[in-house]
Amino acid sequence: MFAKINALLILLLSVSTITSGQNALDFDGENDYVQTNYGGIAGNAPRTVEAWIKAPYIPFQHVIVDWGTFATGQRFTLCLIGGFLRAEVSGSGYTGDILLGDSDWHHVAVTYDPIAPEKFKTYVDGELADAFNLPTPVSTGSAVDVMIGRRVDGVNNFEGGIDEVRIWNVVRTPEEIAASYNREYCDLPVGLMAYYQFNQGVAGEDNFSETIAFDETAMSYDGILENFALTGASSNWILGPDLNPSFDSDVFICEGESYTVGGSTYTLDGTYTDILTSEITGCDSTIITHLSVTYPVEYIQDIEVCDGETISVGGSTYAEAGTYTDVLIAEPGGCDSTVITNLTIIEPITASQTVSICAGGVYEIGDSEYSEAGEYEDVLTSEVTGCDSVVTTILTVDDLIVFEQELVGCEGEFFIVGENEYGTSGTYTDTLSTELGCDSVVTTNLTIITIDNSITYDSGILSAVEDGLEYQWVNCDEGFVSIDGATEQNLTPESNGNYAVIIFNGACLDTSDCINITDLHISHQLANQIRVYPNPANDLVCITSDAFTIEQFELWTLSGKCVMRENIDSKLTLSLDITEIPAGIYAIRLSDHSGQLITLRLIKQ
Repeated sequence: MFAKINALLILLLSVSTITSGQNALDFDGENDYVQTNYGGIAGNAPRTVEAWIKAPYIPFQHVIVDWGTFATGQRFTLCLIGGFLRAEVSGSGYTGDILLGDSDWHHVAVTYDPIAPEKFKTYVDGELADAFNLPTPVSTGSAVDVMIGRRVDGVNNFEGGIDEVRIWNVVRTPEEIAASYNREYCDLPVGLMAYYQFNQGVAGEDNFSETIAFDETAMSYDGILENFALTGASSNWILGPDLNPSFDSDVFICEGESYTVGGSTYTLDGTYTDILTSEITGCDSTIITHLSVTYPVEYIQDIEVCDGETISVGGSTYAEAGTYTDVLIAEPGGCDSTVITNLTIIEPITASQTVSICAGGVYEIGDSEYSEAGEYEDVLTSEVTGCDSVVTTILTVDDLIVFEQELVGCEGEFFIVGENEYGTSGTYTDTLSTELGCDSVVTTNLTIITIDNSITYDSGILSAVEDGLEYQWVNCDEGFVSIDGATEQNLTPESNGNYAVIIFNGACLDTSDCINITDLHISHQLANQIRVYPNPANDLVCITSDAFTIEQFELWTLSGKCVMRENIDSKLTLSLDITEIPAGIYAIRLSDHSGQLITLRLIKQ
């Protein structure tokens, strides 16, 4: 095939641009400006103003281009305010919302059409930004010629770079601005009244003699550089935006084809350079073409299809295993290729499986669902080969498991069944999963044994409320140490302190709260003056005191039963016959005439 490719199309599509730099003029924002001898567009006539700018963010106004008279409606100004593009006449203006105070190069433009519904339009980087009207009529005066970088009243000097200032006496269309905003003009179009390219000097060097900004039109409305330092990186000639791009493109053609750039035609691999003249600006553009020639390709493919399927290669269709050769004709822009196809036919797959499910469950395979035991056959598509496979399923169903359990626990214990926890007596039903994942129903009959662990204190004796159990009294103040021999339902403390009882019913045990005893101070001191002997005793017991006068005597079991009581006429010595009472531990209570009570312990053997 033979292909002919026009490089102008590539130019219009802006393929892979490489640009070369031009100069611009940097303004210091203090007193730099350019004063031209061009009076500008006067009155209410149509106009377009363009420029490239590079500005930092500044919160106040700084002027790009201005001319006219400092009176209402008679000044025409293009500027930045707060970093945003603004068009104004004396008395009113409009500020856009695209931030340009970012220290990057931007193209800006404003047009004025006195007969349009929206008379003003502003552009940023070749695209329409805003369309609007101003309340103040436009009647541009002639007191001050066009100034670049300063307002006509001598204030708001521009800070940053300015390049490519163009003033037209026509309203440029959006298409015209988009087509030429990023290129210099070599052939000047009709309507371009003043054109400042700012290409003088050497960027950043000493340029003391370069004090003129030349107007490229035939009218030579040149501008005088005022107050510029003309040396260093600011207030001097600097590098401007990249305009007049050249094009660098990679092009691929097939063997036997050709590629044309302008008046040149190429058929071999290589890099070619051509100079073309832009139809828009009249400037030359450099076209660099890296041409690659693609030679015929042979492609081998291994393809597997299922039994009964076919494959198409180009215009051929194949349904049997084998090796096939086809020459494919390329689509436009491509090259012919030879395809060798190794075709394999995949036979159907058969498989068998045994599956178990729970009662009430459903087994899914392909588009089928099964819930009863049996043997089933399904045709599926293999995930590995994509072909049909026949699967035989032997399905079994596991029955539901139901059982009951009896549990006994002590108060405070908890039993976990599945995800539930139980601590009170009752009957509970839980559904659990077996190791196979099937449900089982468990009924739990739970009995919680409780013990009444409350105790009472009366007349020097501590008593556990609940009868008939096993007891162990403890001293809370000594780390709940057991009191020797204190295993009865009652306890007669020998001294003040905190006491508790541990109660055991044969299966569970519980500990009472500690009870604080504080009324044994005097009795305990007196008890040290009274002797009971022998102790332990079998028959006769003698009780003697040095100072305590005994008025009444009582003998109590630890279970709270009084077995002996006697009123005595103020004796210091007392003899008791305990022959008839059972063996055990007893409490002797002695009281005097003032009511003081002393409790002593007696062991009967």
